[in-house]
Amino acid sequence: MLQLPSSFFQATQLTSNVSPDHTLRQIISKRLSIQSMDTQSNISVKITTLEVYLNSIFKILVSENKVKTYLQVLEYGDSVTLSENIPWKLPITKSLSLKWTLQNEIVMTIINIIICYSLRSNELLTSLVASNDYRNEAKFLNIFKISKKALIYINYLKKQQLRSDAIVEVSSDFVDFIEISINISIQSIFLIKTLLILSNAEFDID
Repeated sequence: MLQLPSSFFQATQLTSNVSPDHTLRQIISKRLSIQSMDTQSNISVKITTLEVYLNSIFKILVSENKVKTYLQVLEYGDSVTLSENIPWKLPITKSLSLKWTLQNEIVMTIINIIICYSLRSNELLTSLVASNDYRNEAKFLNIFKISKKALIYINYLKKQQLRSDAIVEVSSDFVDFIEISINISIQSIFLIKTLLILSNAEFDID
């Protein structure tokens, strides 16, 4: 069965041989929030921290007139080197001596957000099943909404041209894998809800 990572990818320090310009200095400053993020903090805090960082990148690029719309951010980011090495702990790509672009950074941040949304939906589903509150439509709807947010981020990435096949975790293929995993997760949530209701239903077959 396809399964997303059981934890988010952790950010590490950037390395650069050149002095960053004003725009990159602002982004690097904002990045400190995810570098110092406590791996033991709850998932909701991680989602908020990652989304604030992502939004700050977009706002900085627009305010500095680097792009006009958010749809141009990844294209612009492909031309900007953020680090000489990969500044993340990744599960598949082991060679860290690869150039890391701003596009890579944005994609990695979005994928982390998607993973956290998936973990949060699983967390809520587990709690719901354990509490035997499976008929609570509002709680199930909330779980579906969280998964829907993950799909919105995936759709944004799929509209972009990602140019980093050398780094698996920020490649188009990995985004496709994430999309399939999230869709399977949504179907599984619906199936679990249905099975729980049926298993506790009383039938009269006489």
